[in-house]
Amino acid sequence: MVEALSNFAKLSRSFMVMTTIFGAIVAVLSLILLLVLEVPGEGLWALLAFVCGYIPFIGFWISLVPAAIMALLAGGLPAFIAVVAFYGVINSLIQSIIQPKFVSGTVNLNMTLTFLSVIFWSELLGPLGALMAVPLSLFARAILVDSHPQSAWLRPFIGDVNEPKQMLQEQRAAAKTEKLKRKTAT
Repeated sequence: MVEALSNFAKLSRSFMVMTTIFGAIVAVLSLILLLVLEVPGEGLWALLAFVCGYIPFIGFWISLVPAAIMALLAGGLPAFIAVVAFYGVINSLIQSIIQPKFVSGTVNLNMTLTFLSVIFWSELLGPLGALMAVPLSLFARAILVDSHPQSAWLRPFIGDVNEPKQMLQEQRAAAKTEKLKRKTAT
């Protein structure tokens, strides 16, 4: 149990650090765009983009709507289209492709489980649940799976593929060694 909770703390820290880094990148890029387009409240919208970066999958939409509406009101349709297009590109590149690869590899949760955890925890706890979905899922995994050796078979299903990868590497090395032994014997 102690090892499982220690692993939970390590994974939660990793998730928060990765999410903070990517959130800061998104916030800075958003701030630059909103400054160029002269959208009022650009600092607030950049801060919102940063905070919403902690909410997987739906945080982007939460940060997009107010910034896009303000751009429409202040700069008209061209500013609105620029904000929606830029936020879409940033979301596609950083928050949908790059960040999930880093985060899912860091915390050993697959993307489907992450998405389902956002739905589950936000339904259970509201906006705070959406914000804390990944750490809460990591805690549930530590208590229900990692602390019980008989639950080890569940790990690959939730995204922890380190043990199967290691076993596969060991099998490949053993097969290679066996092949070399047969080759030298003949």
